[in-house]
Amino acid sequence: MTHAYLAFAARADALDDGKVVIYLADHDAGRLVLDASGRPVEIGRYEVDPRVLRVLGQYPEFFRAGVIGTDVFPDLLTAQSIVHPDNSALGRTVSDDWLSFVWS
Repeated sequence: MTHAYLAFAARADALDDGKVVIYLADHDAGRLVLDASGRPVEIGRYEVDPRVLRVLGQYPEFFRAGVIGTDVFPDLLTAQSIVHPDNSALGRTVSDDWLSFVWS
Protein backbone atom coordinates (compact mmCIF):
# COMPACT_ATOMS: atom_id res chain seq x y z
CA MET A 1 0.00 0.00 0.00
CA THR A 2 2.97 2.33 0.42
CA HIS A 3 3.39 2.32 -3.37
CA ALA A 4 -0.14 3.61 -3.86
CA TYR A 5 0.17 6.25 -1.13
CA LEU A 6 3.41 7.58 -2.62
CA ALA A 7 1.99 7.57 -6.16
CA PHE A 8 -0.96 9.72 -5.05
CA ALA A 9 1.33 12.02 -3.04
CA ALA A 10 3.61 12.48 -6.07
CA ARG A 11 0.62 13.25 -8.32
CA ALA A 12 -0.69 15.87 -5.89
CA ASP A 13 2.79 17.38 -5.60
CA ALA A 14 3.13 17.58 -9.39
CA LEU A 15 -0.31 19.13 -9.88
CA ASP A 16 0.08 21.92 -7.31
CA ASP A 17 2.88 23.77 -9.13
CA GLY A 18 4.15 21.56 -11.95
CA LYS A 19 7.10 20.32 -9.89
CA VAL A 20 7.92 17.33 -7.71
CA VAL A 21 9.98 18.01 -4.60
CA ILE A 22 12.36 15.37 -3.22
CA TYR A 23 13.27 15.68 0.46
CA LEU A 24 16.29 14.37 2.35
CA ALA A 25 15.36 11.37 4.47
CA ASP A 26 17.01 9.70 7.43
CA HIS A 27 16.19 6.11 6.49
CA ASP A 28 17.52 4.66 9.75
CA ALA A 29 15.22 6.90 11.79
CA GLY A 30 12.36 6.59 9.32
CA ARG A 31 11.72 10.32 8.94
CA LEU A 32 12.63 13.40 6.94
CA VAL A 33 15.70 15.44 7.87
CA LEU A 34 14.71 18.86 9.22
CA ASP A 35 16.64 22.13 9.00
CA ALA A 36 17.24 24.46 11.95
CA SER A 37 13.78 25.99 11.55
CA GLY A 38 12.08 22.57 11.54
CA ARG A 39 11.30 22.42 7.81
CA PRO A 40 12.18 19.36 5.69
CA VAL A 41 15.47 19.69 3.80
CA GLU A 42 14.93 19.72 0.03
CA ILE A 43 17.25 17.77 -2.25
CA GLY A 44 15.67 19.38 -5.29
CA ARG A 45 12.58 20.53 -7.19
CA TYR A 46 12.05 18.84 -10.50
CA GLU A 47 9.80 20.07 -13.32
CA VAL A 48 7.24 17.59 -14.59
CA ASP A 49 7.02 17.18 -18.35
CA PRO A 50 4.05 19.36 -19.44
CA ARG A 51 2.49 16.45 -21.36
CA VAL A 52 2.60 14.23 -18.28
CA LEU A 53 1.25 17.04 -16.10
CA ARG A 54 -1.68 17.59 -18.47
CA VAL A 55 -2.58 13.89 -18.45
CA LEU A 56 -2.27 13.65 -14.65
CA GLY A 57 -4.73 16.52 -14.31
CA GLN A 58 -7.20 15.48 -17.01
CA TYR A 59 -7.46 11.75 -16.30
CA PRO A 60 -7.31 11.09 -12.54
CA GLU A 61 -9.45 7.96 -12.88
CA PHE A 62 -6.93 6.36 -15.24
CA PHE A 63 -4.06 7.28 -12.95
CA ARG A 64 -5.90 5.73 -10.00
CA ALA A 65 -6.66 2.56 -11.99
CA GLY A 66 -3.04 2.30 -13.09
CA VAL A 67 -1.71 2.68 -9.56
CA ILE A 68 -4.18 0.40 -7.84
CA GLY A 69 -4.75 -2.15 -10.58
CA THR A 70 -1.17 -2.83 -11.54
CA ASP A 71 0.53 -2.51 -8.19
CA VAL A 72 -1.75 -2.91 -5.21
CA PHE A 73 -3.91 -5.82 -6.34
CA PRO A 74 -1.07 -8.16 -7.37
CA ASP A 75 0.79 -7.27 -4.17
CA LEU A 76 -2.25 -8.01 -2.02
CA LEU A 77 -3.13 -11.25 -3.75
CA THR A 78 0.37 -12.69 -3.83
CA ALA A 79 1.88 -11.01 -0.79
CA GLN A 80 4.38 -9.53 -3.27
CA SER A 81 5.85 -12.95 -3.95
CA ILE A 82 5.18 -12.90 -7.70
CA VAL A 83 5.45 -9.23 -8.69
CA HIS A 84 8.42 -8.68 -6.36
CA PRO A 85 10.06 -12.10 -6.13
CA ASP A 86 12.71 -12.85 -3.57
CA ASN A 87 15.92 -13.01 -5.60
CA SER A 88 18.26 -12.60 -2.62
CA ALA A 89 19.65 -16.13 -3.09
CA LEU A 90 20.80 -15.03 -6.55
CA GLY A 91 22.51 -11.94 -5.14
CA ARG A 92 19.83 -9.61 -6.48
CA THR A 93 17.40 -7.24 -4.82
CA VAL A 94 13.80 -8.19 -4.20
CA SER A 95 12.09 -5.80 -6.64
CA ASP A 96 14.80 -4.42 -8.92
CA ASP A 97 14.66 -7.34 -11.37
CA TRP A 98 10.99 -6.69 -12.13
CA LEU A 99 11.41 -2.92 -12.35
CA SER A 100 14.43 -3.29 -14.64
CA PHE A 101 12.40 -5.59 -16.88
CA VAL A 102 9.48 -3.14 -17.03
CA TRP A 103 11.68 -0.15 -17.89
CA SER A 104 13.97 -1.92 -20.40
